[in-house]
Amino acid sequence: MLLGLLPAISLIALIFLIANLRPRWSWRKCITRSTILIGVFAIVSLEILSLFCAVTREALLLTWSALLALFIGSLVRQFRLKKTVRLPGFDPLLTWSDRVMLISIGLIIFLTAITAYFSAPNTYDSLTYHMSRVAHWAQIDGVRPYASGILRQNYMSPGSEMLILHTYILAQGDQYANLMQWFAMVVSLVGVSQVAKDLGAKKTGQIFAMLFTVTLPMGIAQASSTMTDYVTAAWVLLAVLEAPHFIGSGSSNSSLLFSSAAAGLALLSKPTAIVFLLPFALWVMYKSLRTLPWRKCVLYGLLAILIILLLNLGYFTRNWLVFNNIFGGGSQVQVFTNEIFNLKVLFSNLLRNASLHAGTRWPWLNDQLYLLLAKIHWKLDLGLTDTRTSLEPFFTIWPYPLSETRAANTIQAVLILLTIFAAIAKSKQINRNTFSYTAAVSLGFILFSLLFKYYALGSRYHMPFFILAAPFVGVIVERLLRPWLRIIISGILIIGAIPILFQLDTRSILSTDETGTIFSLRRLDQYFAEAPNLDEPYILMTSAIEEKGCKDIGLMLSGDTGEYPLWVLLDAPNEDLKIDWIISKNDPSGKYRIEGFEPCAVICEGCGSYDEMYNGLPLVFDAYGFRLYLALGS
Repeated sequence: MLLGLLPAISLIALIFLIANLRPRWSWRKCITRSTILIGVFAIVSLEILSLFCAVTREALLLTWSALLALFIGSLVRQFRLKKTVRLPGFDPLLTWSDRVMLISIGLIIFLTAITAYFSAPNTYDSLTYHMSRVAHWAQIDGVRPYASGILRQNYMSPGSEMLILHTYILAQGDQYANLMQWFAMVVSLVGVSQVAKDLGAKKTGQIFAMLFTVTLPMGIAQASSTMTDYVTAAWVLLAVLEAPHFIGSGSSNSSLLFSSAAAGLALLSKPTAIVFLLPFALWVMYKSLRTLPWRKCVLYGLLAILIILLLNLGYFTRNWLVFNNIFGGGSQVQVFTNEIFNLKVLFSNLLRNASLHAGTRWPWLNDQLYLLLAKIHWKLDLGLTDTRTSLEPFFTIWPYPLSETRAANTIQAVLILLTIFAAIAKSKQINRNTFSYTAAVSLGFILFSLLFKYYALGSRYHMPFFILAAPFVGVIVERLLRPWLRIIISGILIIGAIPILFQLDTRSILSTDETGTIFSLRRLDQYFAEAPNLDEPYILMTSAIEEKGCKDIGLMLSGDTGEYPLWVLLDAPNEDLKIDWIISKNDPSGKYRIEGFEPCAVICEGCGSYDEMYNGLPLVFDAYGFRLYLALGS
């Protein structure tokens, strides 16, 4: 299992190597650039190994071991030349309030790491496709298309899961799977402090930006899951972090390369990343055209696009092969995109998206906010649930939920609005770059609201916005607020993070009821936290399969069923057991069924049309909406 830490150890070795090869670089720059390099290496190595069906434990062990040996060998050589190794230090000239903020940040990082490590992947989307696709890839030794009745497993952006795949195969399980998003949080903290510094913030502003980020309720929830939103936000932040240095900087070429690589990784992780990156791309383009010859601008632009496309080439190619569309299931773009575009729609979606972070602990206030939204939409002549701009009905203002699917960044949202107003009121004290940066971040949220339909469970999609907002909030709070007021706001942020930090509904550290905690519940039971209806039928069916010694299992599930626990219960993937979907050849992925696959067991959901036999297999289980057909002589 410890082999699953090889990528992390390689990253640490690279950070120290770069820090010693480039002693003038700050430690933050060494960390962020090393993260981008390791991210690119992880994706490219998978794509290459997949061409030869060689994404195996042995191949990945050799790949990462060789890379680690290279880094350590280079470090040893550097030490022999200079007789010293650069190590990070600690600034003793911090105020007591800064130290309290840093201690609080450290505690939250530690507690989220504990939650991530001791929790099983249990977000329903993870059971349906995030972790299921990882298990399928491990079985077929590559990130290639495979037969599946859950279309999302093949067409959704795979960047985050491709990173998880490395640790999943090396560790032979999902013990480290949640830590990918946790690491994204840690890198984001480094990134926001650096951006805040670039915008002119001193130590207090940089630390406050980190505190703002680490106390995001949705961020805390995401940091212990196998979803993709924190990973996406981290890549977006790193792309933005490098972009300002490209403008008029002596290291323009390297900044362009790193920014483009991070942008490519962000797009590979989630397509919504593009709306948050676009304003900064336009900013860079504008500044570049003012400072560089236009031919060089065109060359740099084409180079950036090429890097982004190359990192996504494998993903786009696979989608084209399966769906004849580089973005996958053709209708998905239409499903999530607004059907009408005008100022009314923009205003409506801005308000409704903002309402996802407006929930309070006072029901009466939530009701008043709901009524206000309803009145505004009545005057706009738009329904709160206009199907042309909504994925699902607008029900209510959620009352500060402790849920990964509905967590609201209420305090941070209010703080963003207040700092923007304060900056406008005290504009003479704020430099132009900070205003431009704030405008670019705000424009990203505006574009998101203009292009995409409202989704009641979509607050996690706003993670890039909140992460990018943290640096300018740090700048404004440091420059315009008195120390005592900064301390009060810091305390409010910390106190606001405590409930979801300790009592996240599916991964609780402390429990006030009988649901148990991550320490008291068996890991096996944790998988079903968001799918309790699957617990008993899955355990009964897989027990029957193991009892008969069946090693070839066919799946016939609905398009939105939590498949992944079946892999866990069957101790799959392994060399002696195969799991494949039984789907029509007319299905987009039907042609990728395992050749010659003859199941001795078939798990079927909603198969009421079949009788006591299926393809020669007798029915042995029929309950909870599932049927199991199993060869009795297996």
